[in-house]
Amino acid sequence: MSIQKKIEFFIDCPHKPGELARALETLSTANVNILAFCGYGHGDTASMHFVVDDDAVATAALKSARIEFETHRVVAITAGSGPGQGARFARALADAKINIEYAYASTSGKGNSTAVFGVRNLEQALKVLG
Repeated sequence: MSIQKKIEFFIDCPHKPGELARALETLSTANVNILAFCGYGHGDTASMHFVVDDDAVATAALKSARIEFETHRVVAITAGSGPGQGARFARALADAKINIEYAYASTSGKGNSTAVFGVRNLEQALKVLG
């Protein structure tokens, strides 16, 4: 299991067909491996969150493609996938009175998966989960 402080790339864009594909293709062309992502629309805007294996290459690729983004610090946990894994991490944070602002994961249901937690007190969350 790996528990890390990671950079999350956050993109707001128009909510229209092709925006997610453009971002994913930009990272893929740069050989960036996406560990976890989520995307959703809200009105005329869409939001995307990505955690990747190479922050520097992702930054350069997104800038080169003129895709505007912000970065945030998040907790990323890569561990074996299976029933209860996400619940275990969420419970540990809840018991420590750490509020989860948002969470998402990438999993196949077996092998490793990556869960991402956006929290205000990153250092405390890392201590609790570690």
